[in-house]
Order: sequence, then C-alpha cells, then structure tokens
Amino acid sequence: MKNSIFAVSLHKFISFIMKQATRYIFKAIGIELFLTILTFEIFSYLIFQDIQFFPPTHVVAGIIALVPSLVSGYLLGEKVAYAWLPKINRFFLGIVFIFTFLVISVCVGSFALELMHRKEWLSLEELLEVLLIFFLYGGIQTLGVGIWLGIKLSHIRKN
Repeated sequence: MKNSIFAVSLHKFISFIMKQATRYIFKAIGIELFLTILTFEIFSYLIFQDIQFFPPTHVVAGIIALVPSLVSGYLLGEKVAYAWLPKINRFFLGIVFIFTFLVISVCVGSFALELMHRKEWLSLEELLEVLLIFFLYGGIQTLGVGIWLGIKLSHIRKN
C-alpha cells in the first residue's frame, strides 16, 4: 500500500514541476534507450550467437552520453511554447528532437569511450563510422520513437 501511495505522490510531484512536453521528451529518450539496448542484444545474438553484456566502461560512457540529451530535452520541454506552434511543426520537431538526441548521445558516448580506452580523441572518420552504424541499425526505431514524440507534442493544448 505504501508503494502505491509513494508512486502516486511521486507522479503528482513530477507532474507539478515538469511540463507535459518535458515528460513526453523524457519518455521518448527512455524508450529510445530501451530499444537501443534491445537492438544491441538482438544483433549480438544474431552475429555472435551469444548474449553480449556491457562492460563497465561502456555503462559509464552510456551514462555520460545520456546527460547532455537529458539536459537538452529538459530545456526543450520547458522553454519551448509548443501550444503556439502549428501541429505539423510540432510533429516534425518530435522527429528532429529524437534524432538530435541520438547524434548528441552517440558523439558524447563515443568520445567518452575512446578517452577511457585509448586516452586520445576520436578521429572524424571513426566518428562518422560510429554514426553510420547507429543510423543503420537504429534508424528505424529512432524514426518510430520520433513519430510517437511528434504525435504526442502535436496534441499539446493551450492552457
């Protein structure tokens, strides 16, 4: 019983301090993270015939990669007046936002991982290879999450 009361009060607190757009953006980032991990596990099983677990350095790089996306998602959710934009613009903004978060996270995570392993910067060619791999294997689900986010943002009403 206490757990449900805590969950309800936490939900009310989050609803009070964050706008609806911010909550949608955070949900989209969470869904994208889940789908990225799921895609990695599926492809590692198909390629290596084994489930690959993330080494601790990859987990740390992933956390470092999420921070800029969460901060920019919070700022975009709180500072942009979505209700005043036309619905079609809000729809396309959702798609652009989620792909922007993907690029930001991939770039920051790749740089963090390279600094942890080789103690040097990632070259432009290596970064483009990583981005290409993420867009090839993660582009469809990112587009799906972007469409979902765009639909949610386009239904925001004026207060």
